[in-house]
Amino acid sequence: MKKFKIALKGSKSISNRALLLREVNKMLGLKVPKLKNLSTSDDTRIMQEGLKLLTSKKTPRKINLGNAGTALRFLTAFAAATGKEVIITGSKRMQKRPIEDLVKALNKLGCKVESTNGCPPVKIHKSDFLGGETEISGSKSSQFLSALLMIAPLAFNKVEIALTGEKVSVPYIEMTLKMIEEFQKEPKEFFIEGDASSASYLGAYALLRNIELQIENLSEKSIQGDIAFLKYLKKMETKTGDIIKPLGLVDMNATPDLVMTFAILAACANGTTKITNIANLKIKESDRIAVLEKELKKLDVDVRTGTNFIEIKSIGKTALIEKNARKHITIETYDDHRIAMAFGVLKKTILPRLIIKNPSVVSKSYPEFWSDLNRLNKQIRLNKTK
Repeated sequence: MKKFKIALKGSKSISNRALLLREVNKMLGLKVPKLKNLSTSDDTRIMQEGLKLLTSKKTPRKINLGNAGTALRFLTAFAAATGKEVIITGSKRMQKRPIEDLVKALNKLGCKVESTNGCPPVKIHKSDFLGGETEISGSKSSQFLSALLMIAPLAFNKVEIALTGEKVSVPYIEMTLKMIEEFQKEPKEFFIEGDASSASYLGAYALLRNIELQIENLSEKSIQGDIAFLKYLKKMETKTGDIIKPLGLVDMNATPDLVMTFAILAACANGTTKITNIANLKIKESDRIAVLEKELKKLDVDVRTGTNFIEIKSIGKTALIEKNARKHITIETYDDHRIAMAFGVLKKTILPRLIIKNPSVVSKSYPEFWSDLNRLNKQIRLNKTK
């Protein structure tokens, strides 16, 4: 079997942390490493622009970060730690996503921060980042703790953080800790590995196309928790590309960004997959549990959901194609990049007549998504004609 290759741009999650840690290093008088293979995503561009505004001589009164959740949380913490007088806000959806836990934690450390009904806009007042003891819940977003960990060295006194409640997305916290340790070593440069979350869509594409795909700039030793997509793919693989094994019962609390990828593959599997412990998907760019149920049912897939699970009973890839291949079905993406990419994999493999609404939304995390899949499709066609 011919092996196809594709290179990935840098991880969005690593890039956004690296940008903030580089700025923290600068403020501490430490060496500032050169960042290589930075993400080209909208989220990272917004993070860069936000940092530039917050570190300029004259910070604007208000900064709008759109739908960039990571940037909003990280920059709220950074602005508070550096005593800025600023309002940080975002899109209509962002203004419905919780941030009160982070606000309370910052206030206990000497900052003066207010949120609007527990969500953005966030008003930050001039204050001293004193440090001391605080606490943060880990049940809604790991980004709250990551934000606190990265700005902690800027406090006047040692910062001690108690983590309460259920912990979600733990690998992202581990990533943050590893990166903090690396930046404290004052490296001359920091290489950003390919985005594992984006790679999961390429893995799904390869499984549905029944091809061998090598993803460059990413290894099994990645510091990203979403590298677990390789483990899930192996469980679904069979010798024939027409049959895909279901995952059965799987807990994706640690890897919520993979749920969309494997919900789509579950729809193509021969059997039942139940993905559990995913309640925090309701407060992402869209209510991803509800959205997956609604859009998968358009393909006549048997889906059942609850507050923290999605269960998909499928009749297999071949039957799914037979039911939907001739239909022009429109998939709503709800301004959610991961919904667009997950269903986009189906469009670029087994259901070419699918219509993906607002396809450009993928630029939030993976601007090259469509061009990369088009390039792979072309390579496969050329290989068949040889």
